[in-house]
Amino acid sequence: MLHMKRKKVSHLHVCSRLVYLCIGLALLGTEIVGCTQDIDVLNKYGCSIINVDEVYNQRKSINVRIPRKLNKQELTEIAKYLKKKNARYSYLFILYYLPEMQVGNGAFATSHFNPNLNVNFGATSEFIESSPLLILTSQNGIKVIGTWYDNTLGTQTVYQIYQKSNNYILRKIIGNRFTEDKMRYTNKNGSKKFAYDSDDIEYFIIDSNGNLGIYDELGFIMSCPQKNY
Repeated sequence: MLHMKRKKVSHLHVCSRLVYLCIGLALLGTEIVGCTQDIDVLNKYGCSIINVDEVYNQRKSINVRIPRKLNKQELTEIAKYLKKKNARYSYLFILYYLPEMQVGNGAFATSHFNPNLNVNFGATSEFIESSPLLILTSQNGIKVIGTWYDNTLGTQTVYQIYQKSNNYILRKIIGNRFTEDKMRYTNKNGSKKFAYDSDDIEYFIIDSNGNLGIYDELGFIMSCPQKNY
């Protein structure tokens, strides 16, 4: 009888050890899975951060160097990883550059959270400049306030603000096409502000250096350098 009791205790002891071992393996497995989920996606694809620009308290821009042409699925994975790392920003703008590409001369692709994710591919074979024939000069009753350009994606965008009679016009040139909108001009404390005649959602401010700042209801978006033609 005594022998039987000892045998039962021995079996219980073994079972207890097996239970603890299973629990330990389960916890270890959870930890491994957690580490796998938090993998550094940038290292996974051999990417690196070129620079970061916090353009507003809810906006951030990240330029990323990529070693090769990544597909949409790969860019989406990188974008979601960076968004997780920058969760406090409602708007996150990510631009991808191949090894031979210069920042500001057109990106290979973008993955912008605006606020929802949208992945786009730029023109990588040829940088498309806006036609200089569409750029106005001060003549025939036209006074050009300024001309600015934006090269953040494969196609150059040129902004021109000019005055004709008592009207201020914004001319936006992309490639060989352009659009024009009537603007409202205000000058407060030396700050030249131009807003669309229809609304104030997006507006433009010429800063002290002559650059054109683009804003919306959340604040600053980007700055475009001035160019003389």
